Amino acid sequence: MKKIVIFLSLLGLFAFGCKRETVFDENEAINNQVKKYVYEYMLLSIDSRHNYALSFKKKIKSDTIEFIVYAHSSISTFMHDSVYFKAKYLNTYVFSNFRSSSFCDSCSVKQAAQYLDKEEYAYFLKENKVPPPFFLGGPMQLKLVFVNNRLYHKELYY
Repeated sequence: MKKIVIFLSLLGLFAFGCKRETVFDENEAINNQVKKYVYEYMLLSIDSRHNYALSFKKKIKSDTIEFIVYAHSSISTFMHDSVYFKAKYLNTYVFSNFRSSSFCDSCSVKQAAQYLDKEEYAYFLKENKVPPPFFLGGPMQLKLVFVNNRLYHKELYY
């Protein structure tokens, strides 16, 4: 009986510990809107047959906050974005240029590359250098601009 109680307690702690929510911005209204538009972006522009990771670039200028979201499958485009703080959101690895309470400490390109294109990753490990992108085209980018904590502009572009 003791073993069952201990097992259930550990299982409960494991489930509770892994339920940490990803936070993209400290302001709750902005965070909720970013999550909503990222979910729409994933549905519209990402082919789930390929491996990919999302990158978030966050720029803050006085009362303006800008997010640029891009789905990477290539190591070279990922390196170009310089996004090394890792989190998991909607069963997808998310990398960012900013650290929040839910993003892990910075990781190297070698760690991040394993979530991208498998052929490029194998080449990267074997040759110890970044391969040219195997896919020339990529998904659209999403740009969200918030002014005074309200969505001011939303744009999808290549």
